Amino acid sequence: MKRLFYLLILTISLLGCHQKSLFPEKRALTGKSLNLRDSLNQTTRIFAWNNKLYVKDFDGTHFILVYDLLQKKFSRWITKGEAPHEALSVQSLGIHNNQLYIFDTGNQNIKMYNADNGDFISGNGRIKPYATLFARPINDSLSVGCPYSDSIRVIMFDNTGKTLIKNYEYPFESSFSASYAHMFAMMNDIVVHPAEHKFAMATQYASALQIFEWNEKDIRLLIEKDMEAPEYDMKDNSFQVNNRTKWGYLSSSGDEQFIYLLYSGAVQSQVKNPCIGNHIHVFDWDGNAIAELEVPEMLSAISVCNQKLYGIQSDDSFGYEIMEYDLKTLNLK
Repeated sequence: MKRLFYLLILTISLLGCHQKSLFPEKRALTGKSLNLRDSLNQTTRIFAWNNKLYVKDFDGTHFILVYDLLQKKFSRWITKGEAPHEALSVQSLGIHNNQLYIFDTGNQNIKMYNADNGDFISGNGRIKPYATLFARPINDSLSVGCPYSDSIRVIMFDNTGKTLIKNYEYPFESSFSASYAHMFAMMNDIVVHPAEHKFAMATQYASALQIFEWNEKDIRLLIEKDMEAPEYDMKDNSFQVNNRTKWGYLSSSGDEQFIYLLYSGAVQSQVKNPCIGNHIHVFDWDGNAIAELEVPEMLSAISVCNQKLYGIQSDDSFGYEIMEYDLKTLNLK
């Protein structure tokens, strides 16, 4: 009888471990340094495109450092200021229609620049009526954004800034009431599929992934992966960290096959800097978990292009460095 009891306990434990194994494989990934640490200042975001890296690295005057991977040279673009070609604060950045775009949170609009030389091209109208945290264009006339709202998950707006479509489907809706605290836990940047009418959003204080499909009349939630609910306290409807509050996804990127999510998993009260991680969760655009990658360095942001993954390494001893990893060696399928 006692033996039967222990066998039952062992079976339950094994089943529990199996359920927690979301990813079918875990892979180690090593890379190389680009030796840019002496040129970096306040480095927070990165976007790779063709043979260039566009890095948010504020030096006191310019927001963007552009590094040419072939010529091994860098230049600095986009000054801080209130002129049309300047920005007050840069959040999202990337490439659309062969143009560099930034989302200026200070001016609440998307601005376009020549991706080769940084010349200013145009600026969209101010987003209205919602203050927006992250935004990305999805075609030449429409963009999607993550608004500061306790009920609206994502909006679609036109080049004048006018909101056209709203989607209300937050992750973990059955477990959490609508609140600004839950919105704060769920907010994150947006990954746009390069060829299809899809985009994805992950969560910064939990483990959840949402994949949306869009057309010019609707935004529809296709897939939701609620893996680990956020832990927080709420005071006056605002987010309050407790001793269980864990950071989730710090940065996201994607290509035509996969979505790459940089994961922290650190409990905020137990570490000095929870906003770094060395695990990258890979999903396909159908929401299937593909692999968990582990790198030796602690990263704060990532970007994927041409089967290369670039990451901002954050280290107290020297500051920042840009790392390059070859994804072809993994043969992910």
